[in-house]
Amino acid sequence: MYTLYVLSFAIPICLQVAILILVLKHKVQHRFRWFLVYVSFALFQEIARLIASSNNKAYYVVYWFTAALEVFFIFMAIRESFLNVFWAFTRLRWFRRLFWICISLAILYSVAKAVFQPPSDERSITVLILHAEQTFEYLVCATGLFYFAATKWFHIKEHQWEYKVVLGFFLIAAISNLGFVIRSIFGTRFAKFVDWLPALAYIIGVFVWLLNFSQTEPKQPKPTIDLTPEHIMAEIKSYQEFIRNARTFWRRKSK
Repeated sequence: MYTLYVLSFAIPICLQVAILILVLKHKVQHRFRWFLVYVSFALFQEIARLIASSNNKAYYVVYWFTAALEVFFIFMAIRESFLNVFWAFTRLRWFRRLFWICISLAILYSVAKAVFQPPSDERSITVLILHAEQTFEYLVCATGLFYFAATKWFHIKEHQWEYKVVLGFFLIAAISNLGFVIRSIFGTRFAKFVDWLPALAYIIGVFVWLLNFSQTEPKQPKPTIDLTPEHIMAEIKSYQEFIRNARTFWRRKSK
């Protein structure tokens, strides 16, 4: 059991070091600045937790302090990859509204689950922390699903590195959250498996990132009509302005 415990730290540490090397090797640190910061912090986090693991009180303080900081870095890393792909589309009102609808649904689901299925065998502070952690995982999953759906809808085939970065975070959140589902259905029947699930989820997510940056990003053939999202947005705005002017003209003519 102790060997597995050490491996749950050692494997992510090795993978994170390899990811940092690959990101720097590809010279894309300017493109994945926050992701690089997150991986660097996660590496420090794993080492700090491993050192503090021999003392329960020290480990408790280190674990929750680094976990709180990790939320911020995950948010910034996902935001970075999201905006790398959809920066131009965020100017569309319906795109922004649809995104926030997805986020709101994730929060409402988390609140409803806490109200109608409250855990009864935990202390109030523990329940609050676990619920906050679960809510954040729902938000990561909702953002990931929106990202995947949007790339499919707009037929975006480039930015594969961003896609895999978001996929890694999505898998970590989704697989970790599976532990809450298993516990709510089966109780403590699979307690050991549930306890190890977050570590397994993180190893899977980090491995996805390693495979991602170990490959050369596929280059898409240049389209016949070379329109960037910025050009598309400019065209849409010009058409909207034309329609408004046409409506104003016909209203005056009808009078």
